[in-house]
Formats: sequence, structure tokens, C-alpha cells
Amino acid sequence: MGRKDKMLLWWYALAAFLFDITAMIAKTMGHRIPWTGNVFMILELFLISSYYTPLFRNKRNAILLSILLAMFFIAHTLYIRPFNTAIPLERFRLNLTAGALFYLLYIILAMVGFYKLLTGPLLDNILQSRFFWVNVTFLIYASGVFFMFMFAERIRTQDIALGAMLWSTVFCGLNITKNILLAKALSIKDGTVKP
Repeated sequence: MGRKDKMLLWWYALAAFLFDITAMIAKTMGHRIPWTGNVFMILELFLISSYYTPLFRNKRNAILLSILLAMFFIAHTLYIRPFNTAIPLERFRLNLTAGALFYLLYIILAMVGFYKLLTGPLLDNILQSRFFWVNVTFLIYASGVFFMFMFAERIRTQDIALGAMLWSTVFCGLNITKNILLAKALSIKDGTVKP
């Protein structure tokens, strides 16, 4: 993990910021742009999986997995989900069900990252390792979002007010926590403790 990996984290932070700002501005102006969330989830998939790719012996398989997941997500968004849901047809609505697979992948990648930390060389102070904080960030964020996405369709069809409340409190809280922990990871200088 080095400069290239830190740059991927900066790109991820910038993309997340821009998509959040775009969504906020559109919402305040009374516009709905549901496809931006889908685009961000695909971009997030490639940035996070690219960050973790060096952990795997066969980098091609890691990249191929990301591409296959993105293709599944796009196919599910455009062709499968619109015709298999209790919510009225809206083709580009945020695809939470397929997006949950991405977050499951992030949980697995963070766990692999922790495994590499535990089996790698001993660290003097694990709290000074950027890689440790990145794993903490994505494990916490992905775990919470995974469960929200898994049950969002059911909650939305049963009680839309509860769904909106969960989104504005739990999801936004997870997003804020992710940003704080990612800032901690990015604040650690290159050349400090690495796995």
C-alpha cells in the first residue's frame, strides 16, 4: 500500500463528495436524479476494489470480479428489477438490492485486509497504519449500508415514513462516520507503518 493507493482513496473521497453535493442540490431544487446513485455505486465499486486489488495474488481475477459485479448491477437495474418489485416501475431508481452485493464485497475485502494485517509483519502501532483505518472505515460503513439496502425495499413498501427516517438518520450517520474515518486514514503520512 503506497502513494497510488492513497490517491485512490482521495479519488473515492472526491467522488463521494461530488455525488453527495449533486444529490443535495437537486433535492433542494425539487429535482429527482435517481440514476446518480446507481452511477456512484458502480464508481465506488471500481475505486474500492482497485484499492484492495494488491492484496490478491491473481489481480486479474479481482478485476474480473469487479467487472462482472458491475455488469450484473447494470443488468439488474435495467432489466430484472423493474419487472420484479412491489414498487411501481421506475427503471433508474436507486438499485438497493443489487447494491447490497457491492457492500457485501466491501465487508469481505475489509476482512481480508484485517487478515493480511494480522498475518503480515508486526506493526509497532497499528493505529498509525493507514491500511488499518481504511479497513475499519469500510467494514463499519459497508456493514451498516448492507443491512439497510437488504431491507430497504421491504421497509419502503410497508412504511414509507419509517424508510425515510432510517435513510436520513442511519444512512447519513454511516456516511458521516465513513467520512471521518476516511479522513483519519488519509491524514496518515506515507512512509509510516504499512502492512
